[in-house]
Amino acid sequence: MTQPQGRIAPALATSATPHQAHQLFADACNCAAMARWYTQRGNIAAATRKARQHLAALRQLAKLEGVHHA
Repeated sequence: MTQPQGRIAPALATSATPHQAHQLFADACNCAAMARWYTQRGNIAAATRKARQHLAALRQLAKLEGVHHA
C-alpha cells in the first residue's frame, strides 16, 4: 500500500475566517482543474490524488458553511 504524499485536506482553524473560506474554494477549484489536467495526460495516479484533495476541500468548505450531508 502506498502512503499519501502531501496535504490531503486543508487545515481548518477552530474559528474560521472569510479568508479561509476563499482559500478552501480556491483549493477545490485548483485541485479539480489539476485532476482534469492529469487525466487528460493519462497520469491516473496523480489525477486520483488531486480528485481526493478536491473532495477534501469541498468537505471542509461544507463543514465551514454548516452544510450536513446524508
